[in-house]
Amino acid sequence: MKNELKLLIRSVSSYVMIYSGILIVFWFVFVIVTSLIGLNIYSSDSMDLMVFVLFLGISVIGVAAAINVTLSLDLIAESKINQMNHPNPRLGKRWFGWVLGGFGIFVVVAWISNYIIRTNHLKDFKAITTEVVQSHQGSLEKIVDYMKDSAQILKTKEVLLAIAKSSDQVFQPELIFTQEVNGKKVWVEINIGSDSVALVNLAFEQLVIVPLGEEKKLIQELAYGNKKDAQVLELEKGETKGYYPISKNGKVMVVRLSAKSRFNGNRG
Repeated sequence: MKNELKLLIRSVSSYVMIYSGILIVFWFVFVIVTSLIGLNIYSSDSMDLMVFVLFLGISVIGVAAAINVTLSLDLIAESKINQMNHPNPRLGKRWFGWVLGGFGIFVVVAWISNYIIRTNHLKDFKAITTEVVQSHQGSLEKIVDYMKDSAQILKTKEVLLAIAKSSDQVFQPELIFTQEVNGKKVWVEINIGSDSVALVNLAFEQLVIVPLGEEKKLIQELAYGNKKDAQVLELEKGETKGYYPISKNGKVMVVRLSAKSRFNGNRG
């Protein structure tokens, strides 16, 4: 590579570092000022995006800095070598190192930012699950009695509908519990769309589900009292679900809530 091109790239990398740094500083100032004056303009989605942009900016500065320093060292080394009239066989290796190092930085930054965003999302939904369920705990505890009474069991769907309407962060509330069907204990699920005829007839065999894997283990731990507070899982296709146990007279039900998507308002 000619020295003129190296100088140009070094200049561009310097500008990238400077302006990226200025933008990050302005971003911090903007966030601090708007927070101090009480402007609630940040949703969880926008904060996730800002965290990603912040880490992306840091990675850009890091890559630009690495290029700038390497080019500067190359220019100095080449100047010395030219003075000694010796070829410089290491330039090609250094260019390969820049590309490999830059790619590595982006991969690491992407992984870290994704981990932080995912962890914050799960933490936030755990708090939402706790808040939503506890605000309806009295109604949910009554469901234990509704299960034995065909005249009142449809009130279960009314409670679930009220839960769904109480927060724009959740949808599809469900109740999961064990029930004896044909002499065998199985997992049963009731949701807003459950068959009303099956409920009135207490035909729980039509509502049997088979939890799998990590979710099955978690539901068992909640139902058997090994865990007693809100839990969250990220299932296949990025679905986020919250779980909370409700206990009354020795009967335990697990409330399962689905998170609204961070991007399109559907599944999380």
